[in-house]
Amino acid sequence: MSPIVPPTNDDAPGAITLTVGSACVGADYTNVNATYTTGEPTGIETAAYATVWFKFTAPASGAVRISTDHNVGGTLTDTRIALYEATNVNDYSTFTALTGDEDGGSVLDDASIAYATGLTSGATYYIQVDKWHSANSSGTFCITVDELTSAMLATGTCATATNDNLGSNSAYVGWVNILDNNGKLIMQIRKPTGVAPDAFDDSYVNINTGGVRQDAAGKYYLDRNYSSISAPSGPYDIKLYFLGSERTTLAGVDPAAANLANLNVTHDAGVGCKDYPTGGDNTLLTQTSNGSVNGAEWVQVTTPSFSGFFINTGNNPLPVNLLDFTARATREGMVELNWIVAEEKGMKEYVVERSTDGRNFIAIGTVSAAQKTDYALTDNRPVSAVNYYRLKMVDRDGAFKYSEVRQVVFSNGRLLSLYPNPTSGHVYVSGLEGVKDAAYVNIYNEMGMSIYSGKIGGDQLASGGIDMSKYAPGAYMIRVISDEANTTMRFVKE
Repeated sequence: MSPIVPPTNDDAPGAITLTVGSACVGADYTNVNATYTTGEPTGIETAAYATVWFKFTAPASGAVRISTDHNVGGTLTDTRIALYEATNVNDYSTFTALTGDEDGGSVLDDASIAYATGLTSGATYYIQVDKWHSANSSGTFCITVDELTSAMLATGTCATATNDNLGSNSAYVGWVNILDNNGKLIMQIRKPTGVAPDAFDDSYVNINTGGVRQDAAGKYYLDRNYSSISAPSGPYDIKLYFLGSERTTLAGVDPAAANLANLNVTHDAGVGCKDYPTGGDNTLLTQTSNGSVNGAEWVQVTTPSFSGFFINTGNNPLPVNLLDFTARATREGMVELNWIVAEEKGMKEYVVERSTDGRNFIAIGTVSAAQKTDYALTDNRPVSAVNYYRLKMVDRDGAFKYSEVRQVVFSNGRLLSLYPNPTSGHVYVSGLEGVKDAAYVNIYNEMGMSIYSGKIGGDQLASGGIDMSKYAPGAYMIRVISDEANTTMRFVKE
């Protein structure tokens, strides 16, 4: 009788290399005759049976999906997988579990899908594949590793997680993947001291796909919330996943959301598919990390307990409504800043801030709130380059929020300013009024293609502008060249 020969990747040192992004061709791999080696880690379960190993190099984004959910005619359709990092591939005691899954599949119900973010670019990681139980047969299968994309995130309205078996290993300290019934990612949960992954099988995500949410107090929230209600006491680390387009929409009403680092999470003791927190135990959890790749984004927080989670900036609505904020150059070489407000109640002051790089701002003047609608301030000493301005609106309790940034450029002795920005119709450039010779004007889209070219007088640029209504929404660059100026400015068409 011939001896039973295990696969070459029966142990981690013989792991087969997978290329990130390579698709399945067929059931190329097998765990037939595979064994469990004493000391080998068991991932999300308490035992292992017929394990085989794979490895891959993490992409620059450090974010991947690992899947055996491929209907390619394989005979091993009930799998479980675990991802590890290791300092010594020949010593299983150096292996640390990062993520894992049992029945997250959608094409094959009992196949496995696990996600990982925060991996080190260029580092090698190891995947362990096993059959679900000793009573199951070994067989052939396919496994893939792909970079995370927005298409891999859950998008259903009030979608309940359908992971039937998440794992029973109470010593497991890796991330538990909470997936919808299509194998798409809702959130990840980790208890640093270890907990059986099955504790999180009652979870869901609620997405209204209606833009943003706003509670009775006027606070805005991202258009999705999350819940997990059956876990034992914490603390827990959680990663909440969402679309970058959802954050962009939130930033339209809460400018602080334009920076991913400004997003935090409100924990609500209540549960249910609701629009915003309504429970009595509402606590703002400050993010500990975040990430973004291919339109998929996430924030990580630590929570003492469950149930509901809502993403927002933590900013409370101010008792004022900013209707307009403009920055325009004058012929005297100064910049006039004007703003119009409504519903001003409880406001303390308005602080005008300036920056030369669009990131680091300093205050250049303060105007006290005076229960009126129109305010103004003049910058008498703008810099001889690009000037960025924003308005900081401060209420009597010290809460504040910022306006959108306005831009004025000092070029060849002329101060040029572009407004409004963003625009839904015309865009105007001031600063060349009264100049005899017309300016050459070119507008480029995000691809660098010229979508407008013409010769326009300074007075026409300031009063008539250029009609952008027929062009697609997006970012554009306008270049103005004349004897008096040679300037490029960025603006957004809504």
